[in-house]
Amino acid sequence: MEELKTIREVAILWKKDKQQYVKQSTLSAYALILENHILPIFGDKRQLHEKDVQDFTLIKLQEGLSQKTVKDILIVLKMIQKFGAKHEILPMAEWSVKFPTEQKKNVLEVLSIANQKKIMQYVKENFTFRNLGVYVCLSTGIRIGEICGLKWSDINLSAETISVNRTIERIYIIDEGKRHTELIISTPKTQNSIREIPMNRELLKLIRPFKKVMNDDFFVLTNEAKPTEPRTYRNYYKQLLKQLDIPDLRLEFLHPLDFIGTCRHNPVRPGKKATLDQLFLPKRQPVNQTVAILAILAVALVQSAHEEHHIGLGSHLQGLHFQ
Repeated sequence: MEELKTIREVAILWKKDKQQYVKQSTLSAYALILENHILPIFGDKRQLHEKDVQDFTLIKLQEGLSQKTVKDILIVLKMIQKFGAKHEILPMAEWSVKFPTEQKKNVLEVLSIANQKKIMQYVKENFTFRNLGVYVCLSTGIRIGEICGLKWSDINLSAETISVNRTIERIYIIDEGKRHTELIISTPKTQNSIREIPMNRELLKLIRPFKKVMNDDFFVLTNEAKPTEPRTYRNYYKQLLKQLDIPDLRLEFLHPLDFIGTCRHNPVRPGKKATLDQLFLPKRQPVNQTVAILAILAVALVQSAHEEHHIGLGSHLQGLHFQ
């Protein structure tokens, strides 16, 4: 049996092992969690005790971190411990952490019909490639990193689809204690995120004349070989909302529910009946009863939305709250 090592020493070995299996951005997120949270408290320890982990959890919550963030930190800590135990360089210790009951309810953030119309009308009257990106997000529900990584070659006028093949993100690199950032272009979050999204008639009408004369290798948002990064584009989007006197809403929340984005990805054509299967992409996990009921409601709303000149489904569902 090898001599027991510190959490810091085990974390170095664990990161080296993880590097073979995860994306660079994921490894960067792990490194930040280690550097900012785990190593300052547990780095010199050779064993994890439940009381220490419980105290650590409560302290992080008191510092203002969300339960979701703290749970992500604990997942990394648990992975390191299991790695150490497997290689017999850390003792295996079972620990279970309790979280205080959350009093605050999550409120669903959505874009109202009026504000959605306002943005779309502004884009049509004040065309720029950056404004086109906002219109694409409203129409398809793609993520900010994906719209920054979208090229003209990803737009297929014949098939009337947009292919999501890449994403752009700025990640932190921690190398021997030194930090720097790097802009990377990679594949989307998961294998299922690589997808084709049908374009509705309004988006197709807006994009068709430009696509015909653009360089396929250029990025849509810049119409150049060099892309814009998500942070820059998010700041532009915030300024646009302020200019239009629209409440601040994250670009990702232009489509409030994942299954609503899916409805856009599998649009129901006017005059045709929709089935529940049309609302979900292949390989999705079975839905629970609540989502199924909402999906059935969405069928009618999608058909209604198409009749109302393709107003986004998200705006029809404003005010819905989830426990």
